[in-house]
Amino acid sequence: MEAERLKDGKELAALLEPVFPVTETEAEKLFGYMEGHGCLLGKREGELYRSDSCLGEGPVSWERYLADDLVDAVCEWNYQMILEEEKAFVWGKGDRASGRDRLDALKEDERLLDGVFKRTKYGAEIDSLAKMLADRIMEKLESKRGVEEAARGLAEALKGGIRLTPEEIPQPERGKAR
Repeated sequence: MEAERLKDGKELAALLEPVFPVTETEAEKLFGYMEGHGCLLGKREGELYRSDSCLGEGPVSWERYLADDLVDAVCEWNYQMILEEEKAFVWGKGDRASGRDRLDALKEDERLLDGVFKRTKYGAEIDSLAKMLADRIMEKLESKRGVEEAARGLAEALKGGIRLTPEEIPQPERGKAR
């Protein structure tokens, strides 16, 4: 079944309004990044769809696309573009003034996109995880174990994919003085 192609960010904002409200400016930015990466956005029965046209040539096929995933993809592209531009800037590839302008524009996009990302399910998960980590660190700092043990527990948790359960936080060796 074919989706109706969205023409601009205004149409995207209107489509997302009931499930993930964005400003027209935010929607234009999201739409522009998708279009810039060769992806089409469409709608069918009031839901967002994305084409696979960014994956290659041929007929357009559509897949349902969640607003959270749209925002996540655009934020990732922005991040990659910043890294590439910073690398080019540091190594002096191209005109430094225009490189600085491009980098500044990407950083401005990043600020806007960060605000949108915080409203996604992924942003909420990160906030929740950060709060959990901070709470656990504070518990360790307030305990008799102190700063060293809190830092060691955090380092181990980060190495293991951030699974901070009480059993996974290293316990101090008994009988050792500082």
